[in-house]
Order: sequence, then C-alpha cells, then structure tokens
Amino acid sequence: MKTKLEPPFDELFFVPRIADELNRYITNPAEIPPIVCLYGRPGLGKTAFSKLFAKTNAEHYQYIAMNEHTRDSSSNAFKQKLLFNRHTLRMSPENHAFETATVLDEFHNLSHNSQDVFKVMFDRIIENYHNNKNHDLVILCCNTTKRNKIKKVLAPAIYSRVHTIRFNIEECELLDHAAELTKVFPNLKEAQISNWLPDMRRIERENKLRSQSAV
Repeated sequence: MKTKLEPPFDELFFVPRIADELNRYITNPAEIPPIVCLYGRPGLGKTAFSKLFAKTNAEHYQYIAMNEHTRDSSSNAFKQKLLFNRHTLRMSPENHAFETATVLDEFHNLSHNSQDVFKVMFDRIIENYHNNKNHDLVILCCNTTKRNKIKKVLAPAIYSRVHTIRFNIEECELLDHAAELTKVFPNLKEAQISNWLPDMRRIERENKLRSQSAV
C-alpha cells in the first residue's frame, strides 16, 4: 500500500486507502467513471488532483470555479460555457483517454435546484460512455463536514449519477499518515503534522518556511 501517487502525481500524498484507488485510475485512466465527485474537508488535495488528472488525460480541459457561478449556473450562457463545441475541437483520441475533461470545483456552493441543471448533461455523458462514444470526464469537487455530509451537499439526482471518492482521513489512519509525511517534510515534527492534518496546504507552507529560515 502506498501513500505516494504514481508519476506525474508524486508530489501529492494521501493515506494508502485513497492513494490505492487514485493510483488505479492514474495507471489506467479508462477505469475512472465518467462523472466523479471527490469530497471531504478542505485542504486534502481534491482540487490539485482533479486539475492534474484532467490536464494529463484529456485532449481538451477546462476548470470552472462554481463559487463564481452560484447565480448564473442555470443561464444559457453558462450552459454554453460548459459544453464543448466538437466541430471546433482538435481530437487525438490515441494520445488521451478522454476527449474532454471538466473540473467543477466548489460544487457544494450550488443550491440543489442549481445542481439539477446538470442532470441532462451528466446523463448524456454517461450514455455516451456506455455506448463507447465521446469519452468525456467530469470531476466535481465538494467540501463536506460532519454536519454537511455528501448526501446532504449533493442534490439527490446528482448524487445518484456520480461515483464518489471520500478524501477524509480516518482517525485510525492519522498517526501512520503523519509518520509517513515526516519522510516527505523533514523540517516538521510528527506532532506538528498530526495537529495540522488534514490541511496539506498548511503542512507544505510550514515546511517551506522552515526550510527557508534554515538557510
């Protein structure tokens, strides 16, 4: 079992349970379902993984921060932004697992009614996937908490259409993960890493600051 992901994702670190599933998709991108939702607390690496996976494996990629579209997500202008015009796209399917990939970050900021706008689009992508047509990928990133769990954050119709990957670190995984991360971030003590987990952004920042101050 690995904590580190396979190249070119090897600067991202997750507990073995998560790394195992992600590495399976990294080594064989075609295995990932067409609509995926990565969820968990902020700072776990959901967005970083999504962006890199989409860029690496798709001929055409776009990233959309949904917190900028909480009011216009049902508009025709936004729908056109979501949909790629295939007549204008250059396709090299032999070089990429997907023709297009879209990362919808901060998807939890949309109301359930606004999320439901995506049902038709998701159904089309899923149908094409099963019929071996237009291999597209959509990755949703959602922040969740103990109170706002994924089934509450996502509209029922959307939840039924996505494959979910839980990024949270379990209590029983915390100590082993912190010990592994001390090998990656040598300027930090295990107790510090344990206190800051799951915020990997802070761990990386603190390690960099201590590295700079030691010079």
